[in-house]
Amino acid sequence: MKKYYSLLVIMYLLIICPVLSANPKIVVGGSSELKSTIYGIWSEMIYREAFKRLNYDFEYVSFPTARVKYQFIKGKLDGEINRISSYNDGRDNLLRVEEAHFTMKNIAYFTDPELLIESWDSFDKIEKHVEYRKGSKILHDKIEPRVSRQNRSTVTTATQGMKRVLLGRTDIYIELEGTAHFVLNKLGENYDINKFQPPVVLHEENSYLFLHNRYHVLAGNVSLEIIKMKKEGVIEELRLLALKKYSIEQVESN
Repeated sequence: MKKYYSLLVIMYLLIICPVLSANPKIVVGGSSELKSTIYGIWSEMIYREAFKRLNYDFEYVSFPTARVKYQFIKGKLDGEINRISSYNDGRDNLLRVEEAHFTMKNIAYFTDPELLIESWDSFDKIEKHVEYRKGSKILHDKIEPRVSRQNRSTVTTATQGMKRVLLGRTDIYIELEGTAHFVLNKLGENYDINKFQPPVVLHEENSYLFLHNRYHVLAGNVSLEIIKMKKEGVIEELRLLALKKYSIEQVESN
């Protein structure tokens, strides 16, 4: 009987010890298409390292852009990744990690060589149809005041948006540079992507991680770690690693 109880104790310890020793996990959500780009790969590497330094595990899960917010509201996520600084406006349960991890560029893609686009203000004078990816707050805020309702629309994915320009179904598509680069590589297999005119940079925006406001202490600590990682050159090292990983994935997918 003594042996039996000893065996039970050992089995209990084998089961419970890994649980007790495991780090707490932070799960954040982001756009499916962005996660597959250099931005997604890079940001995941950055926060995996930052949270590791704070003895947390980190997971970045992806959904269609517009669904991320609702997964958070349902309580299935601890935060959202790769968002602009004002993303939590009107959302009291979201807290921004104050230090940005990197900057992203919004680019206008079009095929008409006569079309002149220099900045957001150019859209005040252009009578062309403009599309962007559903769920992008910054594009919604920039385009809606400048483009009439009949001349603007959204798409679900960047692939749809870029393809529609190539097929002449819309005039201008606006997308993040990294996401568009990923899509262009794919479309180049079946479409003449040389139809695109030189892309125009409309806007550069810092990108942030947002956490549920119950993590206010952790958010401050993460911000400090991002600052340290920048000073140490770790963020740049991870960018180079992300580029390498992205390139390998592209080769393997072709």
